[in-house]
Amino acid sequence: MPVVALKTFGCKVNRCDTAAMALGLRERGFEAVPAPRENADAFLVNTCAVTARAVQKTAKHLRGLRRDHPRAPIAVYGCAVSYAGAFADVENAAFFERGAEAQALDFLQERLLEDPESQIPKQPCRRQSGRTLTAENGEDAEGHGRGFPRNTPRFPRLDPSPIAAGSPGGSPSNAPGSSVFQDSGSPSPLSSSRTPGQDPLTLGRTRAFVKVADGCDGRCTFCVVPRLRGPFRSRPLEEILEETRALAGAGHREIVPVAVHLGCWGEDLDPPRKPGELVEKIASVPGVERVRLSSLESAKLGEDLLDLAGHEGVAPHFHLPLQSGDASVLERMGRGYTPEAFLDAVDRIRKRFPTVAVTTDVIAGFPGESEDAFGNTLALCRKAAFSRIHAFPFSVRPGTPAASYPDLLSKREIRARMDALLSLGRALAERFRAGRIGATDRVLLERPVKDRPGFFEGLDGVYQRVIVPALDEEAGRLVDVRITGVEGNRCVGERV
Repeated sequence: MPVVALKTFGCKVNRCDTAAMALGLRERGFEAVPAPRENADAFLVNTCAVTARAVQKTAKHLRGLRRDHPRAPIAVYGCAVSYAGAFADVENAAFFERGAEAQALDFLQERLLEDPESQIPKQPCRRQSGRTLTAENGEDAEGHGRGFPRNTPRFPRLDPSPIAAGSPGGSPSNAPGSSVFQDSGSPSPLSSSRTPGQDPLTLGRTRAFVKVADGCDGRCTFCVVPRLRGPFRSRPLEEILEETRALAGAGHREIVPVAVHLGCWGEDLDPPRKPGELVEKIASVPGVERVRLSSLESAKLGEDLLDLAGHEGVAPHFHLPLQSGDASVLERMGRGYTPEAFLDAVDRIRKRFPTVAVTTDVIAGFPGESEDAFGNTLALCRKAAFSRIHAFPFSVRPGTPAASYPDLLSKREIRARMDALLSLGRALAERFRAGRIGATDRVLLERPVKDRPGFFEGLDGVYQRVIVPALDEEAGRLVDVRITGVEGNRCVGERV
């Protein structure tokens, strides 16, 4: 059975897309494994275009793959492939824009199963999805990428019948475009045959990500996601629950519903639904012991989500992207809220959840950000008492409004502000971990601790890494723990 190694760059939504591609490979008779896999017969790389650094890292990875595997087919797809100028210097690989995922699988099937002696293309082979997305083509009258009309197809239904329960590989589907892509050409993971640690849809992870929506209707001036992923589209509730039931039946105890904008889920359904209902429904699936929310915009923090307070099946963890704590910078970013409104959202969470973690994203060095503006960001972070700060340097993305903004900061200035954010983030994280001593929580046992036999590491409800005594056969379970101390960036716990 040919082996295809899959590599993902970028966000949790990308991980879900990779998982769907893994299932598509399995349907066609391949073994899909996480990268790195030195003896793989082919490679499938999912790309990210959110920052220039992400594109550079992917290009470096692709060049290394070609150097180390000169004859192996390499299929590259995802957001960065659809972005103008990405990977212009990468040779001898096949590129597939978003929406052309089935063609990527066709390419690998042709190279590995039908014509293994065929030559690797000497020049990059770029397969389009019927839409050309470049930094120059602009947006339509509604502000969406021209290639994505408002009626962009929703998520396809997957017929899991080609995969027999317990089958290591299933039966290959020789028709172009497997059932994973039978409706719209965009992946939707769903399977009735899954095994924790070997599941092609989770690629060895104990937590399972379930894609509940795609696209974005935001107008952030620095971001290319709406251009590349199209308008926001909710996935129907029953499809989400069907996938969740399959994952829970395979032993996955923590489910993470994933979307670019989780708080918008259901707004475009008929009739409209609330994200709080979605979370409650997922939490009620037999076998699901914990649901962890993915990123939420503070402006979309409705009462339906706050009403989840006290639900023992919902992790008390909210990730609210801040980006900046200065009013003028937020306005130029097109974020749609003020620092005061953001802090109000944090206060509403803390009033309803007695124990809670609030994490965030912050951009350092947005064009025109003054020293005072950056100081306002640091002050807001301290006041919000985030348990973790994900800091990112501003990255110019061609085709976005912010790319043409004046007053770009120097690399040195951006680096200095990154250092300040990271230092503050470490201090806030240390204070949060110290405050956890004596608390009891449930920890998802994810992996053995390399330097401590008989111990496992996993996440508790407030997104802290905890090491705790555990047996190998307990991997993937949620266990009750009391936090007894802190070692570096991890908590230490005892079983209760």
